[in-house]
Amino acid sequence: MSLNIGEIIRVDEVEGIFRTKFTMLRNWFDIQLTFQNLKKNGTNSMYSEDLKMIWKPWTGFLNIENDDKVRITEGRDAIRTMPNSEFDFIRGGITNQHNALLFKGSENALSYEKEFTVDWICKFDMAWYPFDSQKCTMEFY
Repeated sequence: MSLNIGEIIRVDEVEGIFRTKFTMLRNWFDIQLTFQNLKKNGTNSMYSEDLKMIWKPWTGFLNIENDDKVRITEGRDAIRTMPNSEFDFIRGGITNQHNALLFKGSENALSYEKEFTVDWICKFDMAWYPFDSQKCTMEFY
């Protein structure tokens, strides 16, 4: 998993929260899948009906008040297939009606990108203000 924090929207010392907008990227292999006709150097997006059937990794947020504090933004939400570096495939046999190039899910990664806005709970200690420094974490499971 990797994160790209796009924006720190708000820090509220009194309420003890900070709000971030970030993009989460997850990559994994699914041995149950076979992909057809991947592009070597292109975007390998999926049809919307296939997206609904694909298993996606779940991520939870620990230091939030409740699930209402997590919002999926209108931004990125995409699953792509990334072909392996050797671009290994199997040619569909003569019984394959589409004459497709077949790529094993165990060798070609799926990439899931999703954008969130989250309110994180923080315990700010203002005793030494304005000479303090604060630390607030984003905890996932």
